[in-house]
Amino acid sequence: MIRNHHVRVEGHANDPPYTADGAGRDRPENYLINMPADTLAALPRYDFEDGAGQVHVKIGAIWSLIGALEQASGQPVEYLNLGRGGSASANTQHNALRPARLHHALDSGADVLLLHFGMNELGQSTTLVNHKSIVSQARAVGMDVIVMSVPRRNVVDGPWLTGWNYTNRVLWRSAVEAGAAFAPQHWIVTDEQLGGMGASPESPGAAALFNRAGPAEFSRYGQVLVRSVLG
Repeated sequence: MIRNHHVRVEGHANDPPYTADGAGRDRPENYLINMPADTLAALPRYDFEDGAGQVHVKIGAIWSLIGALEQASGQPVEYLNLGRGGSASANTQHNALRPARLHHALDSGADVLLLHFGMNELGQSTTLVNHKSIVSQARAVGMDVIVMSVPRRNVVDGPWLTGWNYTNRVLWRSAVEAGAAFAPQHWIVTDEQLGGMGASPESPGAAALFNRAGPAEFSRYGQVLVRSVLG
């Protein structure tokens, strides 16, 4: 899993460019837009040396994995964030299979690709073939691939739960059929295991943000990701 200690991420973020990192990524004002001001003020801030200053936060599940990998290996992990908010796995403008976007990941020389799509395509039949194509292309250039499942949306968004369950089954299938690992973050928020999140059914999706997890949720999802990868 760890060779050159690079982790490449495809998934959520807010910078439009396809290149890695950038001053707009991991910024609470771009993501936690409806969180209370005192909650945002309590989050530690970091300088990613991108010229933006000490404005970034480390709340995503990936940060839990980075910390665990560094502790296990005793070496730094280079995290290349290629995420783009609001995107899906399709081969269309700004989406994952678009060569203009995907090639930034495939040409990076990274060791691991974390693939985190699905929230913006719940219930769609094209997700399986799209994910298998991405996984296959990444493995062809020597990357290990981890497919991450989709966090649960808010209870007030209940009609989407059927599509959410469907998409998470599809993501698991895509990982199995394409030879990737699968990180089943959603297992702790299924109806049967919702207590795994340690919160009420009204809390997933940061209580009112529908498809945007909050800091506490990300911490629990991160624990599942770490156990999925490191055991």
